[in-house]
Amino acid sequence: MMEQPRRWHNRSVSPPVIGRESELAVVRRLIDGLDAGPAVLVVAGEAGIGKTTVWQAGVDDAGRRARVMTARPVTAEMRLSYAGLADLLDGTEREGWARLPAPQRHALNAALLRTEGASGVPDPRAVGAGLLSVLKELARRSPVLLAVDDLQWLDEPSRRALEFSVRRCTGPVAVLATWRDDDPAAGGGVRLPAAHLLPPDPSRRETLTLPRLARGAIHEIVRRRTNRPLALRLVARIADTAAGNPFFALELARAARPNSVDLGPMPASLHAVVQGRIEVLSPLTRHVLLVVSALASRRADLTQAAIGDVDLVRALGPAEDRGVVTVSGGRIEFTHPLLASAVYGDAAPSTRRAVHRRLSEVVEDVEERAWHLARSTIEPEPQVINALEAAAAQARGRGAPASAAELLSTAIALGADTPERRVRSARDHLGAGDSHAAEVILTDVVDRLAPGPPRSEALRLLGMARYQLDDYAASADVLKRAFNEAAQDSTQRGTAAVELCFVHGTGLRAAEAFGYAKIAVQAAEQAHDAGLLAEALGCLVMSAFLLGDDVDDATLARAIALEDPDRPLRSMLRPTLIGGMVHLWARRVTEARAQLAIIHQRCLDRGEETDADLVSVLQVVAALWQGDVATARELADTAAHRERLVVPGRAQAIARVHVAYICAWRGDVEQAREAGLAALDLFANEGAAMWSLHAYAALCMAELSVGDHGEVVRWFEAGRMVGAAAMQADPGVSSLIPDVAEAMIALGRLDEAETLVGVLESSGTRPSRPWASAVGARSRGLLCVARGDLDDAEAAFHHALVAHDHLGLGYEEARTYLVMGRLQRRRNRRRAARASLERAAELFREAGAARWARNAQDEVHRLGLARPTAASVDGLTPSEERVAGLICAGRTNQQAAAELLVSPKTVEAHLTRVYRKLGIRSRAELGRVMAERDQVLPPAGQPGP
Repeated sequence: MMEQPRRWHNRSVSPPVIGRESELAVVRRLIDGLDAGPAVLVVAGEAGIGKTTVWQAGVDDAGRRARVMTARPVTAEMRLSYAGLADLLDGTEREGWARLPAPQRHALNAALLRTEGASGVPDPRAVGAGLLSVLKELARRSPVLLAVDDLQWLDEPSRRALEFSVRRCTGPVAVLATWRDDDPAAGGGVRLPAAHLLPPDPSRRETLTLPRLARGAIHEIVRRRTNRPLALRLVARIADTAAGNPFFALELARAARPNSVDLGPMPASLHAVVQGRIEVLSPLTRHVLLVVSALASRRADLTQAAIGDVDLVRALGPAEDRGVVTVSGGRIEFTHPLLASAVYGDAAPSTRRAVHRRLSEVVEDVEERAWHLARSTIEPEPQVINALEAAAAQARGRGAPASAAELLSTAIALGADTPERRVRSARDHLGAGDSHAAEVILTDVVDRLAPGPPRSEALRLLGMARYQLDDYAASADVLKRAFNEAAQDSTQRGTAAVELCFVHGTGLRAAEAFGYAKIAVQAAEQAHDAGLLAEALGCLVMSAFLLGDDVDDATLARAIALEDPDRPLRSMLRPTLIGGMVHLWARRVTEARAQLAIIHQRCLDRGEETDADLVSVLQVVAALWQGDVATARELADTAAHRERLVVPGRAQAIARVHVAYICAWRGDVEQAREAGLAALDLFANEGAAMWSLHAYAALCMAELSVGDHGEVVRWFEAGRMVGAAAMQADPGVSSLIPDVAEAMIALGRLDEAETLVGVLESSGTRPSRPWASAVGARSRGLLCVARGDLDDAEAAFHHALVAHDHLGLGYEEARTYLVMGRLQRRRNRRRAARASLERAAELFREAGAARWARNAQDEVHRLGLARPTAASVDGLTPSEERVAGLICAGRTNQQAAAELLVSPKTVEAHLTRVYRKLGIRSRAELGRVMAERDQVLPPAGQPGP
């Protein structure tokens, strides 16, 4: 019994879709689920199976309730930069571009060859970020469907922008695409885009592979679409021969004679029947069709210009009558891509070359002209090579370095193979993010270059490629060669020196970084290169701080003033970011957060997500130090979300560092361990000591919070290279050294701890290092306690607390109150101990350091004291109690001020508040009240009142 055809009548303005009811239901589910958030559906299958028919039904259905953005690329467009993006963005300017950040607007205008007046080459990541912003803006107004037919022919820059934006979309945005999985141009289906074109939630990605149709559906399609009286036996034979491929069946039916019962010998394949359909046309018509098939933009006026005096309408008439092409709106379109492929593929190579040569004379686009010229020759003709070079320059200027690299590779393949051209190709591969391809090219070509600046530039690029591939040691070696090769070229010498400073700084090799920074400044000034000078000055400030100098605010301000935000540059070399880092290291946390926020937003505006995540690690640390756990969590969550969008590597490592810090801060030790270990595994190479250091610091913080001192030291020793680098650089780069010192003291390893404490105290002698002064004093106090020097220990803790007064970092202050309280308990000053420990618990809670807050509260409970009443002397603040204690010990106001490192007026103010709170008027009364307080305390170990 013949199977009844299935139709989707009520949803489409196109002809009814026959035999695809279940597949259309999947498409309908995508459209109906737009409000549920981003989703991707790829309709895949062989040529002629009906992908476009199903796709068009979905487009028609979505058009009733969503903004539909379409692109229908053809094979001739595959190598034209942003051809697909131009189609997708057509008509979106009024609604979608109004709120674009300036870098994204500039990037999109450059990509689409529009003039805006902005200068600078856009980063391809900014193009993707711009598309993402447009989608988000449009999605605020209505659901959006991105519809791409024949995704396998989408040009590479457009594909990258689409993949970037779709992975990061939010709101009602969906993608409906078709993919021909048997197309040689698509790599035989190896790179199925369903594996790359991902929504944020991978479970909302689906690939729908169309099966061959049942015989009943083929019968119905032939009957409806041909409108020809065909015998049932013939229809049955067509269905059998087509084997469920509807386009094949229709082509067979069109070739049949009306009322005939036999086709004669059946064509062996779909290609054969399509080829037969083309062969019956006149040579002139086939020639015009060849011209159309070779064009990227199949415009009638370009076709007419290419064929000269031939009457285009008359020549195309037979092809239009036979349903090979349609002509509408000044465009000529093949009714099916297979027809275009057949026309082009069946032409003789020499004929195709002649057509491409003629088209190169009529097309306007620089890139399209270059590709036509490239296909028109088998030799490195100067005209062709020059055109490819010009096209590569245009692609580069549009933010499409991948296209530029391919154009140069084509010139090389034609025989124009020079070392200089290969270096330019490698630079474009680097710009496109393909560091591996760049490394392969440069490794092969670098020794073929002339000594001096040409080889220096190639070596510098090779060093950058190896750095991006996480081979830090090799990167430093190659960059040193680049620096030596630069000779007297100031710009190249300065650029190589900046890169070397960056690599050495990342490895916390401060002395080497500082040496190259000084050279870079001198070279940049000689070259009169303001952008390079800004980078060199920033590197100088950073490396000088790492060596122990104060923050050079004047030089930093000069660097930031010279900074060019549009200069192509890794964010870690931008003076604004360097300013944020050194301020963070100096614990000027408010200033650091302001500068880091600026550079973080700048990275996001440009689509520089990995750089943004590196910056946000610093933001997380800064936020935690100020007790802003909510902001730190938000930053960590964003990094964790982006972690899922990229291949494993540095981005995942950085995201894991975020998590490790947050968990360590809160006291979620197991999670901190898991995240920290994952980060270290992903970093793998300790040449990135600056970032590995953060992972080790988070692990040590977590272990210290639960009192596992052995694990703290084990982690420090496990990262011996990182630890050694941390010892040589300024200790403010992380909190690692004071944590390890505390653990070593607890383990009785006092001599080793002495070395660490010395590093902190040495740094703390400088005016710009109040943090090092505070934690150094705390660490010295712990050493004194371990050695039994309790008076010196208490004095050190007092000194630390005074230093904390100028920092405003509650967590560090709480750590000092905690150890002070333990010392006071040991000395049987139990109410003073309670005041210190409760203050520690309060500060820890305010900072969000939950585990540490519990630790402090546990210490309070061990005292066994009832909570004092409001009338008791414990209404004094810790600062007031320190002043009162010194005055009771016989110090004058001036002596107390000197000991506390504050002014005499501050001591007087504290003392006035103490007198008022205690209801007394003299030092004698103060001494009596404080003595009575200590007398009512029970001995240590006994319950209090």
